Amino acid sequence: MTNLTRARRRVELVHVFHPSVARALDRFPGLLGGRRIRVLPDERAFADALPEIEVLFAINPPRGRWGSASRLRLVQLGSVGVDHLLPAPGLPASVVIANAAGSTSGPMAEYVVGQLLFLVKRFAAAGENQRRRRWAMHAPGVLAGRRVTVLGYGPVGSRVCALLAPFSVELSVVVRRPRPVEGAPRVYGTDDLLGVLRETDDLVLALPRTPATRGIIGAAELETMPRHGHVVNVARGGLVDEDALVTALRAGELAGAALDTVDEEPPGADSPLWDCPDLFLGGHSSWTTPRRDEEIVRTLATNLDRLETGRPLINSVDREHGYPVSPLPAGVGACEGGAR
Repeated sequence: MTNLTRARRRVELVHVFHPSVARALDRFPGLLGGRRIRVLPDERAFADALPEIEVLFAINPPRGRWGSASRLRLVQLGSVGVDHLLPAPGLPASVVIANAAGSTSGPMAEYVVGQLLFLVKRFAAAGENQRRRRWAMHAPGVLAGRRVTVLGYGPVGSRVCALLAPFSVELSVVVRRPRPVEGAPRVYGTDDLLGVLRETDDLVLALPRTPATRGIIGAAELETMPRHGHVVNVARGGLVDEDALVTALRAGELAGAALDTVDEEPPGADSPLWDCPDLFLGGHSSWTTPRRDEEIVRTLATNLDRLETGRPLINSVDREHGYPVSPLPAGVGACEGGAR
């Protein structure tokens, strides 16, 4: 069988790892065009079925068990982050890994803007006044004119830039390879990060977690930011040194932070994150919406159609760098530095 013939053969069966992922497919059965679904409830079932799996749909598939994946063509993730799967030792190079980039970027960008407004407007202080039954002004700030730096310009980062444009902020973008990007007059490389942070009021993290980005915001970076600065992370846990962040907030060296993701989820009962002043935890919820499951299933359906017709798949992940390099759905920004 030639590669072209194989590419044009219809995929009749999609294997799904874990019942929680299968529930998304159950809600929208018509999107898969009558293809059959087989649910693999645990790692043993996954290992037994692996020799016959052609397309796998999962969020967190077992790692390092790809030796018998002789028929596998596509691993479609229902998440944007892929660091939990990579480097995928033993997975044949011919197998495409695709994520769900673009399906959650809009809600995540809205979450960022909401958190920035929450922090700058000091809504927490207003809430505390109400809790204490105290009628008092709480001196809200103004977002317009603030210097906002977006670290990463993938689907989420590009959407954040678009949503912030009407607020008249001074926008900068930091990416691995500097290049002109739409909506950001100032673009820097990661080598310039410390210098950029000296002129940053609000830092937004929207990049993947890779060996190169883990701990990218540490004590030195936080100390560089002004005392009125804020940090918002909707990307991945582990990008920010959480101990250094807690120290900075408790010392008043930063005004506030919002972490939708943290390194250990959930944090341990004795984690200092729970009661750190001016720190707001989001519970890894920025990407969830009433339409989340439908959008993720549509991404799977699109890639099944493309796989069968020999066209490039959307959101195909570069295994070396850990983010998509193939075409994204229409209207979504370039992939470098994507999140979630």
